[in-house]
Order: sequence, then C-alpha cells, then structure tokens
Amino acid sequence: MPISTELRVLYFSSALQASIHNPKSLVLHIAFDDGNHKDAVRTAAFSRRDQNVWQAEVPLQPMLDDYAIYWVEDPETKQFDTNGGKYFEVLFCDVHGERAEKSIEYHARSFEGWLEPHGFDRPADLSRSVKVLKDFIHPPDKGGSLLNWLWIYKYKLAGETADARTALLGEIQQFIHDHENDGFGLVETLWFVESNDWIPLAIGEHLADVIEQRKLWFSGQDPRVDLLVARASNEKDREKRLRDLRELIDRYPEDMAADEARMTLFIESNDLGERERLYAWLSTKPRAQISVRLNMAQAYLDAKVRYGIALSLLDDAESICDATLKNPAASDLARRSVRDEKGAIAVMRAEILIRTGKAKQALAILQPREAEFKRGHSFYVLGTALEKTGKRREAVDAYLKAMVIVGPDQKRANDAMERLWVKKKLGTKEELRDRVEQESVRAFEHEAYEPKLVSRDAPDFDLTTTGGERFTSASLRGKPVVLDFWAVWCGPCIFELKSLEDFQKKHPETVVLTVVKEDTEKKELEEVLKERQITSLRVSEAPAQLFDQFGAIGVPQTYVIDESGKVRVHHFGGMDDAVRVLEADFAAMRAGGAGR
Repeated sequence: MPISTELRVLYFSSALQASIHNPKSLVLHIAFDDGNHKDAVRTAAFSRRDQNVWQAEVPLQPMLDDYAIYWVEDPETKQFDTNGGKYFEVLFCDVHGERAEKSIEYHARSFEGWLEPHGFDRPADLSRSVKVLKDFIHPPDKGGSLLNWLWIYKYKLAGETADARTALLGEIQQFIHDHENDGFGLVETLWFVESNDWIPLAIGEHLADVIEQRKLWFSGQDPRVDLLVARASNEKDREKRLRDLRELIDRYPEDMAADEARMTLFIESNDLGERERLYAWLSTKPRAQISVRLNMAQAYLDAKVRYGIALSLLDDAESICDATLKNPAASDLARRSVRDEKGAIAVMRAEILIRTGKAKQALAILQPREAEFKRGHSFYVLGTALEKTGKRREAVDAYLKAMVIVGPDQKRANDAMERLWVKKKLGTKEELRDRVEQESVRAFEHEAYEPKLVSRDAPDFDLTTTGGERFTSASLRGKPVVLDFWAVWCGPCIFELKSLEDFQKKHPETVVLTVVKEDTEKKELEEVLKERQITSLRVSEAPAQLFDQFGAIGVPQTYVIDESGKVRVHHFGGMDDAVRVLEADFAAMRAGGAGR
C-alpha cells in the first residue's frame, strides 16, 4: 500500500534527454497496473512550476496501484516524449525499499499488448515478459509469487503445441523436485497446474500433497480439493466436467466444496436416477429449498415421467413461498424472489396440465399471469394452451412473443407459429414477416438505451466467413470486434442484419462477424441474405459448441469485444437500431476505460 497518496511527475524541458523543448502546455498520459481497475488509464495536465520545470500530480489508489507507465505530450506543438520509445516506468517498492513483486508482475504484463489501444507503442512481446520475470526471480529468496505468470508466458511463447507441453511439463516436474524442501513457488505452480488440464492430475496431486505437508496453503481449504474444484470449473467439455464433479464428491464427501459440486451436478446431469439421489440429499438442506424442488420437477418434465410427483414437488415449493410471504420478518428482496418463483411454479404446473390433457385448466392458470411473463418459455406454454383450446390467433400472438425473446424455446415457438399461420390460412408470409418485425421493435425498443459494461475474457474462436476470410481471436487482438450469433429462422435476427451491415460500413475499424450454426442449410442462408439485400456483412458457420462457450442459448445474441479480447457488452436479444446501440457501446467503453 503506497505511503504517498499521489504520484508526482516532474518534466525538465531544458534537460539534454528531453524531447519537448519550449512547450506551450504539457499533458501526461499514464496507465497503472494492467489497466483493469477503474481510472487505471488517465490523462493529467502539467502546470508550470518554474521556467523549465513542469509538474503533474496523479492521485494513487490504495491497494491498487503497484506499477505505472507514462509518456508526455505537448498538444499545441504536437511534440511528445516517450523516453526514446521505452516510456517512463515507475515500479513501486515495499516498505523495505525493495521492488514489490506485484510491481514486477505488472511490468511483465505491460508486454501483453493491452497498452497499444491506449496510445503506447508497446505491442505484445511475451519474450520480454519472460525476461522481466526471470531477471527478478531468485529462488528461494524472492519472486515466488511470480511463478504462475512465468509458466503462463513460457507456455504461450512456445506456441501451446504438444512438443511445448512436453518440454514445459518436464521443466515443471524438475522445478517441483528442486523446491520440495524450501517450498519456493509451489503454490503459484499449483495455480498453473489447476488451470491446464493437459498436465496429468497426478502431478497436481503430488504438488498439492507437498503444499499440504509444508503448510504452504493459506485459503483454509485442502489444496487437493482446490485442485479438483479448479479442474472441474475450467473443464469446457460437459461430460468431463460432470465426471470431475463426481470424483470430487466421491473423494471428499464431507468437504464444503462437495456440497457445491452436488448442486452443480444436480442441475447439469441428464441422469434422472442420479438427480433423484442428489435431490434426496439436497432437499434436507435449508439452502435453496424452493429451487431444488423446482429443478427436480423440471427433471421429471424433461424426462416425461412421474407428473404426479412433479405436481407434489410444486405444491411443496408453493407452500414454502407462501410461508415466506406471510413472514413479517422476510426482506423485500426475499418477497420479490418468491413472487418470481410462484410465477415459475404456475407455468410449470400449467405445462404438466397440458401434457395430461387439461389445457383449459392450464389456460385458467396462465392468462391471469400473462402481464407478469418475462421468459419466452412462459409465452410458449401459453401459446400451446391457447392452441389446444382452439384459440389459434391468440396462440400465434403468444408464440410470436416467445420467438422474439431470447431463450431455448425460440425455434419451437417459430415453428409452431408458422405451422398455425400456414395451416389455418391466417395470412400471407409477408404479413407474418411484418408482424415479426413489429414485435421485434416493440420488444427491443432502446429509446433510453444505456450500455451496461461487463468485463470477461471472450472464448477463443476460429471462424472462416462464406467469403473465405479467416478470423481468429488471436489475430483480432488490437481490434474492436462485434460478434453476433443468429439463425435463419429467427425473425429478430434477420431484422437486425441490415443494421449490422450499416454499422460495419460506417465503422471499418471494427470487425463485425455474424455466426450461424454449421448445420444451417446453405440454401436457406443464401435466401435470407438475398431477400435482405445483405452484400458485405461477414457471415460464418460455427459448431454449436462455440455458441455454448459464449453462453449464447437462444438468438440473437451479440458480444462487443474490446482490443484486449474481453467481452465488454453483451446484448441478450435483438437491437432495433444496431448502429446507434453499438456506437453507444463503444462510447461507454472509451469512457469506462479498459475492462477488468
């Protein structure tokens, strides 16, 4: 934590090394740490302290600022001083006057390439990152906390190939062997092992054993448990992730992490018997009593079995909800939550009634609640109930709402709507398309649109457009990207294509990529693009796995990705005016600085 509350920068314009002589005014361009916290990238005006001495003060943020890099500019004469292209760097020290390890970490990370979008000519150069770390690390005295970063950069620098993995694995094993007695850097090495599933689990377990024996772990949790938790959470393959969760529960059944694993496994497993066994355990716990009952009822719905038991579970869940609402000590947040859950119970109950031939009873439950519906699934169930009771036009309206709301029922709702429209001769295809566009505008009106910035790493992707252009997440670093997931059957998706193309034409500095699933019929795709007169918009096909990795369950979904590869804005649904909305997004990103 800095003792000083500000960083004071002096510029001597008469010095021989100075690049700016006789400045009219001076501005400081400065970035702190890795650019991820609020106000990490700033500008500050200098004031003239003497004839040839200028001074700028920059407030320091306690517990955040450990490293700074800056350059100086005279905006009037267009002169600048970047210290010969090396820039001016401030590496903070600890209370003993030694350079802080955190400061060295950020110095190494300054060569990741994130500085370029902020006016620093420092492109990615991981060999420099490795050199900075190796120059500082001296086992067993200093630099232990930097080992995770050293392994990361070495791996990336080697190209993440099979040969690189083999070589690095040998180096890691030798490092563990050399430092089993002094414990230097072992915890940080475990962090690297945890997040890389190509490293055999046995190596991580041996490392965790050494750390446990030497009492090096500080989180209070068994490092062997932490290893399994990390492996499961980092696993992208669903079946492998579930396998890891089962192994965690089997090995450490009494650990608190096993409780979290049981809940995750209960929600994600497709094995009805396994979910029933997990429910028997979870239902005895006070936590999430309503949600586990709803999830178990949904499991029976998905499996199309035991509707009577499912209704009993819904009765239990509703009783818990009612008890909460009657409790005078319940918070407003708890009351709002159970009201939402009562809505979910009603929709699920109606779905069971429809399946058991009681559509009129289902409709009686749903129609009084229609104004509360927020999810597309609720409108889909309503549409089904309306259709089965002969109210076909009203069913089309409900299916239309279900189709424009992003969610897993969009395709089913679209198919049901088109089937009813054509089969019952309710109008022409053109009239249906107009209704879809009107509903899209109503559903996604952004008159008072305010971007909500997020910050998370975008999954890696490798896309080839129908025009033969190839784009990878790595090749797009340093460029802003708009990634739009859509489908040829999705009205709101098709509605915004022209607007996305207009944005691309207006902003050639941004790469706009639109993605459909690889099983999309080429003829249907070509017909949509021709009908909408889309001529220059980039369209790619991708496996469904990429949709899952981004969390794009339902379409359209659009991700605005910054130059460092972080998702900064996520549009969960259509945009009635993509040009205006995306321009607002990028303006908010510039004002908000780099993503965390």
